[in-house]
Amino acid sequence: MYPKRHKHEESKLGILVRSKPRAVDVSAAQFSGVVDLSEEQEKVVDRTIRWFSLSERNQAAPVWSIAGQAGTGKTCVTGFIAKQLCSATRRVAFCSPTGRAAGVLGRSLSAVDVRPMYCGTIHRMIYTPIVGPGGGIAGWSKKEKLDYDLVVVDEASMLSRDVLSDLMHYGVPVLLIGDDGQLSPVGDEGLPSVLSNPDCVLKTIHRQALNNPVLEFASLVRSGGDWRGMLRSSKDERLQKVSAAGLSMYVSERFKDRLDKPAAEDPLLLCGTNRMKKILNSAARIWLKDEVLVPGDRVVCLKNAYLSGALLANGFFGQVTSVIESRNPMQVRANISLPDEDLDLVEAILCKPQLTEDRTYSKLDEVPGDNFSWEDVGLLFSHGYALTGHRAQGGQRDEVIIYVEDFCKSDKEFRRWLYSTATRCIRSLKVAL
Repeated sequence: MYPKRHKHEESKLGILVRSKPRAVDVSAAQFSGVVDLSEEQEKVVDRTIRWFSLSERNQAAPVWSIAGQAGTGKTCVTGFIAKQLCSATRRVAFCSPTGRAAGVLGRSLSAVDVRPMYCGTIHRMIYTPIVGPGGGIAGWSKKEKLDYDLVVVDEASMLSRDVLSDLMHYGVPVLLIGDDGQLSPVGDEGLPSVLSNPDCVLKTIHRQALNNPVLEFASLVRSGGDWRGMLRSSKDERLQKVSAAGLSMYVSERFKDRLDKPAAEDPLLLCGTNRMKKILNSAARIWLKDEVLVPGDRVVCLKNAYLSGALLANGFFGQVTSVIESRNPMQVRANISLPDEDLDLVEAILCKPQLTEDRTYSKLDEVPGDNFSWEDVGLLFSHGYALTGHRAQGGQRDEVIIYVEDFCKSDKEFRRWLYSTATRCIRSLKVAL
């Protein structure tokens, strides 16, 4: 599944092993199309199937895109398309720009007995890592060919134009599905989204979504409406305004005595800047005083590494299962569960200063201590109770708490950020003003 490496390239920073898969976190009925399609959704499915039939005969454009905001039924449409296109004679790959989103997609497909030839990240599908000393990734090289009849990209709003260009290089039909209102990929800020001119648009927000104040709030943000007014007047416990001044204390109380609970049940703290992320992480851990890492801690990977033939990717979210004594005062050793990826990170050596730093180290001379390679530094992780909006894309949580910051250059950019963070929420949203 992963490209093999020579033994001398193996990193000493940890081992990635496959863990027991989690329960499916998307309704099988919703994904498989047990629910009835609306007329609009039927047209989108029919047009997409027809496009693929024509593309098999080289009579259609190589890329087809479906866009729709939260609540319009993209998940349901994807399930119907998957059921019709995946067959014994068709080689279909499903992928996403992030491991978190690819994990959700894979479990959903499996729940409805759709088993594509490939389901994972785009990077693992089309690139081979160039591994440097100590397991660090020095770059990526494109694979020579893709043996698929169709590539379906879910959460396509996170797909950069450069990666889409590399994907189109193989001459395989590409189906993009996503929400064009989400944040642009890092590096593509200011550029039109790959979904900015979609072939099909799902416009109708369905009844079950209309009864959800979180999605109503997100839709109001996206359309330019008075979201502050809605927040102030909301009497629904699923949508609440909280005080920004008292947020740190509120967060501290919410995370008290949660270390022995599954991280998936935590509220997700979202903000706009790394400075605020550090403050919120500290508030969530205030009960731990000066302990840098303990069992139960929530952590997130900040830098790609290649371990035991598998990719530990930037953005992987984990929960520490145990901490092991380290002789190096600048490092900490731990075992970490990565539930979104169905992976366990065993005997990981982490860079201790990075855990509490508000920026990601990019050069060796930025890291405290005498370091001659990234293997001397350790794996780069930070505490993961709070995330920035960009890093949270591709995942969802039952409860989300958003700290509204003044950091965007324009109201349009801010609304895109707020819409993207609000749609990470499934049931209960709190906005700190």
